Amino acid sequence: MMDFGTRYIRATALALVLLAPEAPAAAAGSSSGVGTYGAPFLGIPVGARLMTSPIGVAGTAPDASLAFSNPAFLSDLRSTSQYFISTANWLDDLRLVAASGAFRPGRGRLSLSTGIQMLYSGSIQGYNANLEVVDQSAAYDLGLTGSAAWRFGRLAVSVSSRYIREHLVSDNGTGVTLGAGAVWKSSGYVIHASAGDVAGSVRFSDRDVPVDSRYLVGIARRVNLGLGSMAAGVDLSANQAGVHRVLAGVEYQPLHAVAIRVASPDMLGPSPSRGGLRGGLGFTFGAMHLDYAYTSRDFFGASHTFSIVYTPRRGAMAGAAIIPTRRPVNDTAPEQFPSQPNRHPKSAKSPKAGAIGTGLVWIVFAGSYNSRAVAEDRRMTLERAGVPCEIDERESGGFRVVVGRFARRADAEALAARYHAFGRFGVIAQRAR
Repeated sequence: MMDFGTRYIRATALALVLLAPEAPAAAAGSSSGVGTYGAPFLGIPVGARLMTSPIGVAGTAPDASLAFSNPAFLSDLRSTSQYFISTANWLDDLRLVAASGAFRPGRGRLSLSTGIQMLYSGSIQGYNANLEVVDQSAAYDLGLTGSAAWRFGRLAVSVSSRYIREHLVSDNGTGVTLGAGAVWKSSGYVIHASAGDVAGSVRFSDRDVPVDSRYLVGIARRVNLGLGSMAAGVDLSANQAGVHRVLAGVEYQPLHAVAIRVASPDMLGPSPSRGGLRGGLGFTFGAMHLDYAYTSRDFFGASHTFSIVYTPRRGAMAGAAIIPTRRPVNDTAPEQFPSQPNRHPKSAKSPKAGAIGTGLVWIVFAGSYNSRAVAEDRRMTLERAGVPCEIDERESGGFRVVVGRFARRADAEALAARYHAFGRFGVIAQRAR
């Protein structure tokens, strides 16, 4: 009777050939042989965005799917919480499902995330010498991920850990791996690096199998166009198995609610895993965002990946202690930019300045304009780039593009620093009505 574990590993290798831009050469069927490394499913990108975009491009407007690749991007999450789920089907009845949640607790610059991913086969059959089915069972690979990220000005760093369980019918294995990531944003550019699943192995009953470590660096940039915005980037990756890969991609947003993605074939990876162009679409409907990815390979059929991201409206302006009313302030204080930290209004020197009880509100804004049309154009540009904002009409005349209102000055300045890559953001203290 054919060994179930061998069949499952072969099926997993097939999925990696179809999908994984970072899969080890062993999984692609090289002479080193299948089974050199444990948990090869961890090399499959999670979610439709990463199937058709470099990580840096996805990180210009991060969502909870990045909890599996580089959680440092989640320090720029634009809400206090977000939830993600994804599914994909391939040959041999293989299915990859994943779900994650990202959170920004309290008023600090800390973000947390957790996620689960599973690659499983619904039915693996065993045969006797007469090719008769004698038994069938299921096998799966499971990964549970937890991470924490911190932002220090333009730099964000993260640490993560992953628990792995492999069920191969005839044997079970478990293990733990570690990961780290960093993101630097400056002048519209995003530079990132990550190390995934290092210092770990899967322990079976009779052996330990090392987990293939992956290392990645990349750069991306999002620019505003006359119609919409565009992000472009490139990722360079290598793994412990010695496979090097280059992936370039573009995401174009003609509207805030629509995204079109195209990624190049892998430029360095072994054939047949290079494949052709990969493409995808994204649509936003209120608090829901839907993504689809199409992936083709040279010798296999196409794969289709679907993902959903849900962002609760509560806390949607990406900051704790945001004052929810639309116009709680008047224009009694001058506008101040972060580049002028020593020129705050005198009212800020009052006891416990910035507390709600003192009647002060700290506002983060992206500029003031005499024309509503100009202000609306600025608002739409920021919205396309993933920065939620609104327009307030000033009592003294003109219009201000407001990004957030806070009870504390520190929270306002943290938000201004978080969005610095999209231009200059002012911080002003005003008295509530």
